Amino acid sequence: MVNIGVILTLQRVRDQDEKLRSKLIDRQNGELFIDYPTSEQTGKTVYLENGAELLVTFVNESQKVYCFKTKVIGKRKENIPMIVLKEPPPDGYKQIQRRQFVRIEASIDAAIHPINREFPPFTTITDDISGGGISIVLPKQHALHSGFDVQVWLVLPFQDGSIDYLTVNAQVVRLSEENDRQVQKASLKFLDIDDKSQQKLMRFCFETQLQQKKKGIFE
Repeated sequence: MVNIGVILTLQRVRDQDEKLRSKLIDRQNGELFIDYPTSEQTGKTVYLENGAELLVTFVNESQKVYCFKTKVIGKRKENIPMIVLKEPPPDGYKQIQRRQFVRIEASIDAAIHPINREFPPFTTITDDISGGGISIVLPKQHALHSGFDVQVWLVLPFQDGSIDYLTVNAQVVRLSEENDRQVQKASLKFLDIDDKSQQKLMRFCFETQLQQKKKGIFE
């Protein structure tokens, strides 16, 4: 179910606030071999003790998100040191529906470009963001309409101070007006998003959600 080379997001079952990143290096005889994970918050390598119970999330080649529970059952050292996890049975993989992506209120820089030249490109900010799409604030003068296919450029600032630049195709789902028509917004759905971009978005949403929880914004 999970392929070699895929990026994994790990959380300790007893402490789901800290999120770790790793990669599946190999699999043999019901065991998964991953490289030593790094903390998404600090970027430092994290030691996982034997017996540690983990919740693992990943995006497969079909851009579907799955999770499974496992535990650390050992260490292995060959060309690179690896951690050994118990591979779950086939029914241990649970798909996370895209509608279950956490939608986070976040204002980050975005640029919207037409794919078929229907409108001039423009810059704006997001209103909210998730692993499946975004909502943006529209400028007063725009030519965006529902059904348009667009290219979205996003600037993702992470908690460790790093910044990633993401480009993904999307479709305009709907336009809406708020505050007595003073603010117009557009909801966009991501199309054919690749695994690397999906992981960046999920990381950004997780980190932002964690910060909002600490501030009492997100319950």
